[in-house]
Amino acid sequence: QQFPNFWPEGRASKKYGPVFTIDHISHSHYTNIRTWVFRINKKIVSLTELMAGVKAPPKTVQLFQLTCWPMGHKVPTSTNSLVELMNMVERWRQRSDYGPVCVVSPDGRSRCGIYCAANACIEQVIQHGEVDVFQAVRTVRRHRPQLIENITEYKYCYDVVLHYVLHYLQKDLQEIKIKH
Repeated sequence: QQFPNFWPEGRASKKYGPVFTIDHISHSHYTNIRTWVFRINKKIVSLTELMAGVKAPPKTVQLFQLTCWPMGHKVPTSTNSLVELMNMVERWRQRSDYGPVCVVSPDGRSRCGIYCAANACIEQVIQHGEVDVFQAVRTVRRHRPQLIENITEYKYCYDVVLHYVLHYLQKDLQEIKIKH
């Protein structure tokens, strides 16, 4: 079963009810990752907004999709692709004033936990030079115990952090040394 699209197909615009229109701005496809940029427009819907002359500014959002996570698999087939996806999301956040990140999964939970826990672990490594995977998973599960349900997902968080440290952190450290 494929994840249902909740965004416009192709280069079309799509209306969602009487209030929202989503315009497709661009899309890109990379190895194991797809991205789309959309502009969300909101119509004036209340008399108060109309009288005040308030018009909601359009919001530009980017959707990222990891394609190396087959349906039925507990974890993605590539740690590199998940780390690269996290890096792409962080670069987008830097360019867009650090807006919120919404993580979705076909069943509403299974894939969200790995992304959230692994991302928290990588942020710990970047900020503190150390990581506590157990605590990161515990924090993610505190209010959503169905996230990170088994040892395979838990181990994968370790694998993602290890991949990041070996392949990305080393590059960052080398760039810092070159600049100084």
